[in-house]
Amino acid sequence: SVISTINSSTPSCDYNLLQIDFDFGTYRIINDGIYCLSENIIFNPLPPDQELSSKSPNSIDPFLWFPKDNTSYPGCRSLQNGPFALGFFSVISIETSNVIIDLQEYEI
Repeated sequence: SVISTINSSTPSCDYNLLQIDFDFGTYRIINDGIYCLSENIIFNPLPPDQELSSKSPNSIDPFLWFPKDNTSYPGCRSLQNGPFALGFFSVISIETSNVIIDLQEYEI
C-alpha cells in the first residue's frame, strides 16, 4: 500500500477521521477510499485512569494498554499469530489497496 498525502483540494472524503476513532487503538483501514483527518490526532490508546497515572509506570500492569478485542485486533489475546500480538504498533494500519490519506493540514 502507498500512503499519499494531498492538499485540501481533495474532491471528497469517503471517511472523516476524528480523535475518537483512535481512542481505543490503531485505526484499521480495510476498505479502499479517501480518508481525511478532521482534527489533530493524539495517539494514546487505553490510557490508565487517574489513580493509576499518578503511579510509577513500572508499577502499572504492562498489558494494560494492549488491545482486548481479538476480533478487531488479531493476535492480541494469545500474544502470537497476529499483527497485534505486540500490542498497538501503529496509529493507522492500511490493510488494503487504493487508499489516500489526506491530513488536511492536521497532524498525528
